[in-house]
Amino acid sequence: MVDKKSLYERGKTAASGELPHLLGQVVEFPDVNWSSTEPVKPALSGATVHCRWVMNDSGGALLPGQTVVYKTGYALQRIVDETATSGETPVGVVDEYLPSAGVANGECFWIVIEGPGKCLNEASGTCTEFVAVKAGTTTGGRVETNASTPGVTDVGWAMETTSTAGALFRVFIKLRQGG
Repeated sequence: MVDKKSLYERGKTAASGELPHLLGQVVEFPDVNWSSTEPVKPALSGATVHCRWVMNDSGGALLPGQTVVYKTGYALQRIVDETATSGETPVGVVDEYLPSAGVANGECFWIVIEGPGKCLNEASGTCTEFVAVKAGTTTGGRVETNASTPGVTDVGWAMETTSTAGALFRVFIKLRQGG
């Protein structure tokens, strides 16, 4: 059973070592605009977003919307190591509600593993609504259309069309491998 509540909202981080027993926990969140200042966050859809609490152990900042992979030896448990590139199967997408500077090395944060979220578009090309997207071929952590061979390396399906390099755009993320 997935927990329905969390100590940390989307868009929040925690220092390394703060409540380490939460690492790896999966929590369900409603698909709402977490950056809104309204007392009741406006709904974006009726979907649920599944997130995993992890630690950035990449050696640098991770940006909102980047696809990520686990550090060797910590698969499906806790620590994100690096941004995913073409040919790798991402395990999550960095929470789009984090500040634009991203999450610093050593901080804990949410990755989206299933449900509506935002991904960074590849440096070139158009991602088209309803088409599968995968880890990009030129810029680590970004996604591109995977119209020709949708499959296991997909991040999910575009929920809107974009052709702007580096733009965050809505994707239905489907990365629930192993939990």
